[in-house]
Amino acid sequence: MAIGSAVDLVQATAPWATLLSIIALGIRSIANGSWVPRRTLDELIRQWEARLKDNNEQAMARLTESNAREQDWREAFKTSDAARDVADKQLAELMIYARNADRILQNLPAGKETQ
Repeated sequence: MAIGSAVDLVQATAPWATLLSIIALGIRSIANGSWVPRRTLDELIRQWEARLKDNNEQAMARLTESNAREQDWREAFKTSDAARDVADKQLAELMIYARNADRILQNLPAGKETQ
């Protein structure tokens, strides 16, 4: 029974082993340049690497541009914030002057009406 089951196992796995062998042989022959000339494969690899390099350069350019825009926005915010602080200080001073002017005018003696 042990011999019969081993033979059955070999017979059951033979088609799969054959298929995997054919696939492995196909991949190996493509890699060695048997089906596709090696220079064509090298050209495809070179084009792929060039495309990756271009994509990386474009991504870096976009990132640099984005960082520059962000820096511009930060500087604009700081400038605007500083201008807002100056305006707030000036408004506070004007309010103090307005209160003082109001107190001075209220403390003046009332004038006589002339007809």
